[in-house]
Amino acid sequence: MAHITDFHRIGRTRRYQVLVEGAVALEADEEVIARFGLTKGRALGEDEMAEIHRADQALLASRAALRLLKFRSRSRQELARALRGKKFEEEAIQVALERLESVGLIDDERLAGHLARQLRERKIGSRLVRQKMLLAGLSRELTDDALAALGEEGELQRAQELAEKYVRRSAAEAPDRLRRRLYGYLQRRGFDDGICRQVIEQALPAPD
Repeated sequence: MAHITDFHRIGRTRRYQVLVEGAVALEADEEVIARFGLTKGRALGEDEMAEIHRADQALLASRAALRLLKFRSRSRQELARALRGKKFEEEAIQVALERLESVGLIDDERLAGHLARQLRERKIGSRLVRQKMLLAGLSRELTDDALAALGEEGELQRAQELAEKYVRRSAAEAPDRLRRRLYGYLQRRGFDDGICRQVIEQALPAPD
């Protein structure tokens, strides 16, 4: 079994190269070095070096995820995508995310409820709210549950308020053109076909 002969600090970071029999065998954070009790002269086998590497990668992945969470809450899937983009190993990613979930820093159910309410406040329709929640990495089940908890109350009113503003801005346009453009606008804002048609008939009644 080989022995640790030295540690070389990497720049001004908390990371060190671990030299085994005079050659660099691995890199590790000082927290991992302390956790495994690594000191000069300590015997170190291949299996333990592999375990140290996995622990170090999981620690780095956890720190990277925490930096992302400082800006806003994120779903587990969104964090996993970001960490894969940073080239972390899959095992390290899963260990890091499970650790953050266990202390409540990742909570997809809570995030789904918060995001559904936040998006609704932007006066967009449920279809677009659902799309944005799915893109944020939330499951269909959590997305549907969060939207069901909010209900459809206010959907028509939100569409009406948007239509009124749109019509005021575009009052000089020909009625037929304005109806077509308003329909497209409401659809892009995430309202379903029935809501779009109802609002248009109220805002711009078709001539007899």
